[in-house]
Amino acid sequence: MFRSWTIIREPELNLAKVIFMLKDSVKLRRYLLCGCVAACHGKACGLYAAQNTTLSFEILMSLCTRLFSETLRKYPPVQSLMRICTKPYRIPGTDVDLEKDIQIFIPVMGLHYDPKYYPEPERFDPERFSDKEKKNRPQYSYLPFGEGPRICIGE
Repeated sequence: MFRSWTIIREPELNLAKVIFMLKDSVKLRRYLLCGCVAACHGKACGLYAAQNTTLSFEILMSLCTRLFSETLRKYPPVQSLMRICTKPYRIPGTDVDLEKDIQIFIPVMGLHYDPKYYPEPERFDPERFSDKEKKNRPQYSYLPFGEGPRICIGE
């Protein structure tokens, strides 16, 4: 028997993860489907008509961005980041001193599943990435692609 292997690139894999995460939320599936119909046909439907709102391309993109962000929080492309300290540094609020040229291990999964930043971290909730919620979190608590000058160019 022959076995074929399919190579999936990262964008397709992320889309597959988003679709997998949507399987548990009827509300999100309806919202996304209705949003797609409204965006394609330029008119409100079902869910939006009842709320007297019109769905624009910007609203649909905002929803998609939140879906992908939450998926990348739960399933980041890298589990951890390695960095090298470029100068001596004391971690604020501790007595830990980092020497120059020491390797630093940043646990991305640990940050993304920390209940201090993401209550109920196992639950899939795209609303964590609404503008209001993002303002309530520290800047570097979401690192699916790293941050700073070494950030992934695909971000």
